[in-house]
This record gives sequence, C-alpha cells and structure tokens, in this order.
Amino acid sequence: MKCLKKIFFFTFIAFCPLFGKSQFLDSLKSFVSHKPRVAFRFDSKTTFISNSGVSIWGLNLGLDFNKKLKSGIGFYFLRSRLHKNQLISREFLSDTTVNSRLFVYYGGIFAEYVFFQNKKWEMSFPLQVGFGNSWYRYDVSGRLYDRDKHFIALYEANISAQYKILWWLGVGAGIGYRLMIVNNKAIEENFNAPIYTIKTKFFFGDIYRKYFPKKKMETEPANE
Repeated sequence: MKCLKKIFFFTFIAFCPLFGKSQFLDSLKSFVSHKPRVAFRFDSKTTFISNSGVSIWGLNLGLDFNKKLKSGIGFYFLRSRLHKNQLISREFLSDTTVNSRLFVYYGGIFAEYVFFQNKKWEMSFPLQVGFGNSWYRYDVSGRLYDRDKHFIALYEANISAQYKILWWLGVGAGIGYRLMIVNNKAIEENFNAPIYTIKTKFFFGDIYRKYFPKKKMETEPANE
C-alpha cells in the first residue's frame, strides 16, 4: 500500500498541470484517432544506484499519434560496471572472496504525452513501467556464476524538454524519478533514485522528406 501511494504521488506530480483542463481526455481521444507512425529510438539515462552514478541504455519501439502521444515497449540494461567484493561460503570447498559485477535488465511499456509544442520547443511527460531481473555475476577460475538473481518491477516518471537547433538537429534534457515496485531483497543496493537525461536528436523524418519528397501525380489532358 505504501508503494502504491508513492506511485500515485509521482504520477500526480507529473500530470498535475493537466488535471485542470476538462478537454484533456477529449484531446487524448483525438490523438488516438489519427493514423499512428512507427517510432524507434535509442534511449539513455543517468541515474544512481547506492550513490554511484550509472548509465542505463535502452531501445524503444512504439507508435506516435500525431506527434502528441507516444506509446510502446522498451528494453533496458545497466551499462555501467558496478563491482562489489562478496564472501562466498557454501558454493566452494572453502570460503572465497570474489569480485562480483551487478547486472540489471528489464523491459516494459511506456507512454509519453507532449503537452507543449511549437516550431522550436517540445515538452512532454514520459512514464514507464518495467519488469526484469537483477543479479550479481562473478568469475572463479574462468567460470562464470550468477548469484541472487530475482525479479524486479519499477516505475519511472519524468518531465523532458527538447529544443530544435536546426531543421534536422535538436537537443534535449529531462529529470524524473525511479521507484522500485518490487525490489530484489537479496541485493543491498538502493535503486530508488532520480533520473537525468541529456540527448541529441536527429530528425530523420524531416531529413527523409526533404531529400525524398513525395512526387505529385501529374494528370495529362485526355486526347479528344
């Protein structure tokens, strides 16, 4: 129940500017009525695990409804190397201290609502729910062992802004928070932490339309 209250709180903070607008739901229905485009993007996040700065990389695949609402699936993994010395007492003939590396992989669903947009600026609320595993991996005599591998579930709420520098290039940044719904109790690290994003965006759609414009069909007058 305590975790659900936190989820509600962060969702409320993310969407509170929209709650006063009676036409919000009507706008969502209008966006979904448009024919969607397939959207694919690389995603990277800077966050913290037990006060250590780390990078998380991922790929998103989804649908873009009229450049206002995006939704789909994503896959992420912990790119940074976090190591920890651990005492292994029951897996070998004698107690052994090993240098373990932390692994985190998760997939999930995301939704992003663009609440402000003009020729240069775009601001949005990305939300995500993810499910995966976290564990330690260590090497003994050239053989890899996995330890404490368990299920995790997490929730992320962000606010992001993007500025279009050139017609084909933009930069953006965002800030948010990651909340663990189900944590791996066998791992002591704290995964509840702020999230920061800094990105460079290439507008491949605009580039394609500029150099490969659709040719209008020319009709010739019929011969009488």
